[in-house]
Amino acid sequence: MNYASGSCGILRETGNDFCLSISEQVDMFNQTMGMQLSRYYKSTKELSDYLSNSIFLIAIGSNDYINNYLLPSIYDTSRSHTPRNFAELLVNTLSIQFQKLYGLGARKIVVFEI
Repeated sequence: MNYASGSCGILRETGNDFCLSISEQVDMFNQTMGMQLSRYYKSTKELSDYLSNSIFLIAIGSNDYINNYLLPSIYDTSRSHTPRNFAELLVNTLSIQFQKLYGLGARKIVVFEI
């Protein structure tokens, strides 16, 4: 499955109106599990085993800088956050999504571009 959305970010406002944030993508995955994936497996354990052996690829984060933090004429994030605080905001927000994915059965997660 692929929920990739070009120009999206960790934060909802990054790429606003043009793409799906990481939280929206994780929500879509959750919906897919409930409505579509579950019918292909005999039990929730079988689905859980399948997901635990799957590789989840997350390539996200650079647009939060390029198309958000570094555009003070559009977003106020660079005025309201120091570079360090902004990085911490991104990591904390992404961490919540990793926890959700883990709760859904993801065990092998590859992350880059942050």
